[in-house]
Amino acid sequence: MQLSEAVSSGPSNGAATDTQSRAERAAAENGRITRFREDTRNARIYISQQVEHRYGRKVSWGAPRAAAPASCSPTSRCR
Repeated sequence: MQLSEAVSSGPSNGAATDTQSRAERAAAENGRITRFREDTRNARIYISQQVEHRYGRKVSWGAPRAAAPASCSPTSRCR
């Protein structure tokens, strides 16, 4: 059995290169966020149902963007 080799043409951590435009970086970031939301939807729904049942409180999820500080998610107020 042979293993195939994966070849990457750019940074694997989502970091932008000098040749990428702002629009390309924003589109890539939006794609990663969309993919995360799709891939984790069922797990997030399950977790939120468990938390809402246990604590009687609503749960919301957010993915911070690179331009925003970590303490400033879409579901919180920036301080």
